[in-house]
Amino acid sequence: MFRHLTSLMIATALVALLGCGGEETPTTPAQPVYVPTPEGMTPPSEADVRNRVSRALSDMRSLATALEAWYIDNRQYPPHLNVLTTPIAYITEIPLDPFNVGEPLAYHREARPGVEGWLLVSRGPDGDSDVDPARDYDGSAPQPTPALAMRIFDPTNGTISDGDVVRWRW
Repeated sequence: MFRHLTSLMIATALVALLGCGGEETPTTPAQPVYVPTPEGMTPPSEADVRNRVSRALSDMRSLATALEAWYIDNRQYPPHLNVLTTPIAYITEIPLDPFNVGEPLAYHREARPGVEGWLLVSRGPDGDSDVDPARDYDGSAPQPTPALAMRIFDPTNGTISDGDVVRWRW
């Protein structure tokens, strides 16, 4: 029990010190994710989109802490997110992607000799997957790579614009 608490505290400090990525870089505008209402499908309000982006970033921050705690205990990142909930609860539940109803945030682990890293992805306000981890993420390079930077959501392009909400470890 105390070992788990200690590693979680260390992981929290690491995430705070390292920053572990964030959302950056402009992209081009795209179609919004429509919200079902009694009247039909309507575009979400800007406040709704901002709330969803904030939720995705907050959930990614929590997952980053859990991933770093797992790493401290196991000296590798987990193969998938489900192992973070049992037998030791590094996080109580795997957060769902606020832009992809019913689906968890996407997780990609990079584990090659000399390279350890991870990438968390939310579909973003346009509702489609812009980031392909195999193509856009290289754990051995400084992040974001140019390929990844082109596909990251940036609210300065308009609240509902192209790109995914992303967080990484490098």
